[in-house]
Amino acid sequence: MTWCDSNDRGLIQYVSVSKGLCDYTDKNWCGVLFSYFNDSDCFEIYNSCCSKDETRVDLNEFHLIDNIYDGRNSKRIIRFNFKGSPYARAFHNITIEEYHPRINFVINTYYILPKSIITLTGREITYEEYPYFIIAESRPFTIKTSLENTLEYINLNYTWGFSPGVFIEGRIAVKLTNETIRNDCQYRYTSDQYVINRGVDNNNLQVLDICYVHNRHRMAICGKNVPITYQDCSCSYSNFEYENSAIDCSFLSKYLSFKIKPNQEFIPYEREWSTLITTGVDSKITIPKDSSMIFFNDAYLPNASLSIDGTCIFKGIIHIERSDVLYNLGHFQATLFEYGSIEISKDPVLFIGKCNSNLTECNKVLSNSNIKEVNCGGVLNRYLYSGSTLGCKCTQKDSTYFEQSDCSYLTEGRQNRMKLVLEYNYNSGLTKKYWSSISGKKYDNGELIESIILEGSSIIVENECDFRNIKVIELKGSLRCGILYLSNTTKIIGYAGSSLRTYSIQIDNIVSNMNKEALIIMGDGEFISDGSMNKVLSTDQTECFELVSFNNEVSKSLDESTDGKYVSLVVGKMIRICPEGYNKDDRRKIICSVENGVFGNFKYHQCPCKGNECYYDLGEWKEITISSEKEYDMIDGNVIITNSNIIFNNVRSISSIQSNVIPTIQLNGNNDIISIKINTNKTMNIISNQNIYLSGSAEGVSIKTTKNNGNINIVGVYDQIGVNISYTTTITIENGNSIASINNQGGFDISNNSLIGNNKVRYSIDGRCRIGRMINERFICDSCGKDEIKGSCLENINVDNCLTYGITGRCIECQEKYYLSNNIKENEINQKCIYCLDGHCKRCSKEECYECEEGYKLEEGMCKYHDTNCKFYSNGYCKLCENGEYVNNIQYCSKCEINNCEVCKTHDPKQCEICSNGYYLNKSLLCEKININNETVNSGAISCYEGYYNDNGICKECKKNNEYGKECLECTNEKCYSCENEYK
Repeated sequence: MTWCDSNDRGLIQYVSVSKGLCDYTDKNWCGVLFSYFNDSDCFEIYNSCCSKDETRVDLNEFHLIDNIYDGRNSKRIIRFNFKGSPYARAFHNITIEEYHPRINFVINTYYILPKSIITLTGREITYEEYPYFIIAESRPFTIKTSLENTLEYINLNYTWGFSPGVFIEGRIAVKLTNETIRNDCQYRYTSDQYVINRGVDNNNLQVLDICYVHNRHRMAICGKNVPITYQDCSCSYSNFEYENSAIDCSFLSKYLSFKIKPNQEFIPYEREWSTLITTGVDSKITIPKDSSMIFFNDAYLPNASLSIDGTCIFKGIIHIERSDVLYNLGHFQATLFEYGSIEISKDPVLFIGKCNSNLTECNKVLSNSNIKEVNCGGVLNRYLYSGSTLGCKCTQKDSTYFEQSDCSYLTEGRQNRMKLVLEYNYNSGLTKKYWSSISGKKYDNGELIESIILEGSSIIVENECDFRNIKVIELKGSLRCGILYLSNTTKIIGYAGSSLRTYSIQIDNIVSNMNKEALIIMGDGEFISDGSMNKVLSTDQTECFELVSFNNEVSKSLDESTDGKYVSLVVGKMIRICPEGYNKDDRRKIICSVENGVFGNFKYHQCPCKGNECYYDLGEWKEITISSEKEYDMIDGNVIITNSNIIFNNVRSISSIQSNVIPTIQLNGNNDIISIKINTNKTMNIISNQNIYLSGSAEGVSIKTTKNNGNINIVGVYDQIGVNISYTTTITIENGNSIASINNQGGFDISNNSLIGNNKVRYSIDGRCRIGRMINERFICDSCGKDEIKGSCLENINVDNCLTYGITGRCIECQEKYYLSNNIKENEINQKCIYCLDGHCKRCSKEECYECEEGYKLEEGMCKYHDTNCKFYSNGYCKLCENGEYVNNIQYCSKCEINNCEVCKTHDPKQCEICSNGYYLNKSLLCEKININNETVNSGAISCYEGYYNDNGICKECKKNNEYGKECLECTNEKCYSCENEYK
């Protein structure tokens, strides 16, 4: 008995033949090899099976008949092998006609030709324990039976490779084997209505029918927790294969839904589908230009945005149920749209796209659907309900969303011409947005919008930015306007990082804000324009006005540029607009008014200003304090003084002072030199606590300084100069013909370059002359004050350790650590500087000390040593030291000599009173480390944790006390007072 190819065309039978009749050689090769191995009959089917004539590719039948029983129960193994051949068949039709019910068949489909069909037939009786074992590997095939009265059993085992497409038809009971535990579902096979699901050989898994389409059941292996009602008739495609091993999508796509991924950059080979769905999030699909996707049934557009880049053909009705998400249908062909659930009162956009049918067909579909098409300049059109008057406008729902779903999307393309109507704040986001126009919403009652915030990386408006219906625009991003429309009350406020670019401005009504707040306040933002800027203003605009104030640079071409009617001026930190021919002296003048007497508190942004065009009006304030918030102490501008007395606090320099009155100006500064320039035909009185550098011109100037060893430098032209000094001062007079009178209470030096020529000469004058002048290159003293003898001043009385002599030549102040003693006897004064009684005293009198050296404290007229480690003093002595120190015998703080001691005994560094954390005080007054059961330590007493008791300073566990028993939970060293629950 042997297997034999009885007709040379793939019909293999188990027959009794003469020896050698069925021995195959290359000469009579028919694409099938038979072997007997390990008690198994093995058949190998090659791709050129099944005929001796390989060139007959139409002969692709392999038919195995086993109807003779020889007493053997050998296993039958069919496997497929590959041998390169130019005559490989497209697929095989394989029939297994087995009549014995207890024969096991193993079919390994690795290398099976795709789309081959395996037909099981023959048996009239079958047993579940003798199934066909089918190993599915990579390639699609079909298993079916022609039996009508018998149920055939198969065990289906998936192994290495891509999951194949297995299609099962007829009366077959299928069990899956060797499956890996999973929580989700994965496709396994497709069956018709006659196939029976026998489940899986793993109790943690289940086989579910997850979809029924076109008389086919989609069977999947699922985790045990997946509901039996779970359904999935979709196909997802990524990484160039269908997800979840759903190879049935390749064969049944026309009956399944194509599920679009959030970013579907590639699509499968299959282009015909039942419908489309998404994952529930915003999705985009890209279809190649030379291709399209066809959807045969109704398409319900999803609840999230959908964007199609390419061509789609919709054979069914397109249902639109939302207007607040964007539907971009790309280039589409459709039969009908339905949007009955959409509220049309708010002018929604139904979808955008481009009808790809012929014009007649497109118009017919839109008319039947009650939809109108609007083009806004770009490739894609807007599709609105037929009665809409929206056009290309975008209206706002709130500061985040538009009423129309396409506004954010379409404004990303420069070619679109969308019109934004502002009612709320607007943020363009991180991408450039292009608009045809932006305008404020116009209310029927004429009310203006209070404030709008514009922000985003870049807002580009091709035509007009019309802000006339908005009171304040807060610009926090970049805005470019073809034409900027403002009213005379509109304000634009720029923030740091913002920018406004325009080359044409139109303003309604007369603007009257010269030296007041500008219409556009850019601050640390940027205003971009140039000399070509066009201005359209009211014909009644005859005065200058402030257009822009800024901190950053603007184009230099703007200054003095004209459009024939109006001139742009860049003055200080402003762009001022003046009518052509305006020549008043205030044309370039900036006036800043000081608010609340603080130089730095200015009402308008262009202040403070700098330079000759800058003027500061102090108003009626008599005391001006320089703000410390910025470097305002150097006033670079013209200060206008109208009060007769005024004080400047914290000033460093003033570039110009002008006055029509005779003022007294007091200059208080924190810097070594105060520099001022005056320009007046009046006399000025100046008082300062610092060195003075004075320049300019005046009828006269009177200077008083209270600085010791100071300098007064006078430069300029003055008819008279008066100097009143209290301490030794150096006075320099340059570049002028002035009469100087000096009222001196100390000493001074004078040099006058203008009087003595180019050689600078310094005159040393004794310190007692109070009034003097320069005559013929000589200084003449007019008055010494007291003790004048024959027009000369008395010499100083020499007193050891004297620091300062007065106008009478006598000592008036001693050096540090000395005090002045005046002994009057017979109308003569005997002066001495005597050393202080307390050697640590810096300034004293005969009786007591007023100021001590560093490291000592003044207490009751005496200098006491001050120990920085002492926490508490009493009567000049330290009573309490910092932790780790003690008060020694001389009332100072010294370190304790005991390790880990916080406080040791007074006057005894070797005995501790309080230990550091983690240590306790033992009976020897030393600090010892606490064991893990100790809680607190102080003065030899120990408190133990719960479950322990104190035994002479040691914590011992209650359970280890033999008298109490191991059931004791809480105790003292005398008794147990708490036991475990079942004990008393």
